[in-house]
Amino acid sequence: FQLERAKFSFDDEEKALLLLLPTVHGGQNASGRWLLEFGRACAETVVKGDLQTMLSPLATMIAERFDARYLAVFKTLPKEKPSPLAVFEFEENIKQPRATVVRDLQNDFIQNALTQKSPLFVDNVTQEPAWLPTAKKLKYQSVAATPVVFAKETLGMLVLFCKKPKKWLQESEVVVDAARRLAPLIAALAHRKQHVKKEPPDDLAGKLEALTDAKDIDDAIVQAALLLQPLVPFDYFSVTLMDEDAGEAKPFVLCHADLRERLPAGSGWKAVEGAALGWAKESGASSETAALQNENGGLPYSLPAHISLLLMNGKDYIGNFSVARQKESPFKKDEQSLLREFTRLFSKQLAAKIETMQQQQTE
Repeated sequence: FQLERAKFSFDDEEKALLLLLPTVHGGQNASGRWLLEFGRACAETVVKGDLQTMLSPLATMIAERFDARYLAVFKTLPKEKPSPLAVFEFEENIKQPRATVVRDLQNDFIQNALTQKSPLFVDNVTQEPAWLPTAKKLKYQSVAATPVVFAKETLGMLVLFCKKPKKWLQESEVVVDAARRLAPLIAALAHRKQHVKKEPPDDLAGKLEALTDAKDIDDAIVQAALLLQPLVPFDYFSVTLMDEDAGEAKPFVLCHADLRERLPAGSGWKAVEGAALGWAKESGASSETAALQNENGGLPYSLPAHISLLLMNGKDYIGNFSVARQKESPFKKDEQSLLREFTRLFSKQLAAKIETMQQQQTE
C-alpha cells in the first residue's frame, strides 16, 4: 500500500476536507481489503470539531477489526508526560470513556513506551508483570502502540488495548498502516484549530440557562466547566464565591487528574464521570490562594498560563473565576474574548441559581 500526500482544502464554511488516495499494489487479502475500506472512510471524514468526535467512526472500525476494548491517541512532547488527545471505551451503553479509565490507561509502562515514540506490541500481558494490575482491572490482555507521524513529525501514539491475547507479528503492519492513514486527519484538525478563530457558540447562552436546573451550586459549576472545556481547553478551573453570612470565600476547584496531588490535603478530589477532570472543595478558607497553598505554590498562579476574571451580576460582585493550563500555551485573544463572554453569561445564571437555592432554604 502506498499513501500519497494528503491535500487539504478549506471551503467557505471553514470546513477542512481531507483527500486520501490509497493505491493498492498486487492482490488483496483480508487485511488489504480492510485497509482499503478504512482508507476510504478516512477520505470521507470531514475535518471539524474536536478530535474525539471526528475520530469516533474510525476508532470504531479499528476496534472491531482488532477486538479492542479501548483505543487511545496520546500526545507526546519532549520532556513532558504523554497526555490523551482522544480515548474511546468500547463497552455497551458507554458513550464517553470513564475518567478512571482514562487515568488508569496511563500506567508507567505505557508512559515509558510512549516517551520512546517507538512501536510496542505485547501479545499477552500475562508475560509482563508490570502490566498485570491495570490490565486485570480494565480487562485487556494485549496491547499495540505505534507512532502517528505526518510530514516527519510525530503527532502522538495510537494505542490499542485488546480483549484477548494476539499474535501481533501477523497484524502489526495493519496497525502501523491504520496510524499512517489517521495522521493527516489529526494534522489537518490541528492546523484548522490554529487558523480558525474561536467564537462563542450560538447556543452558549441557552446551555448556560440550563444551569438553573442543576441540583445545587456545586453541580452548576461542574456543568459550566464541562461546557467550557471543549471551547477553551484548560487543566484547572475554579470558582470562588463569597459567603456573606459567614464572611468568607468558598473556593470550588475542578482540575485535571495530574494536578490533584498539588491540591492541599483534605480537598476531597472526586473524578467527574466521562472526563479526565475531578472536582475538589475546601471550606473555611479565607481566599482561593490560601485554600490552595502548598509546597509547590498556590494554584493556578504556579501554572504556566492562567487567567482570572470577576463574576459580576450587573454591579453585584459574586466572586472570582479562574482557568489555567499546565503547559506554556497562553490564552489567545479569541479565547480571552470567549472567556469574557462565558463569564458574563455564567455570572448571570450563577446568581439566579444562588437566589433560587436561598429561597428554597428559607421556605
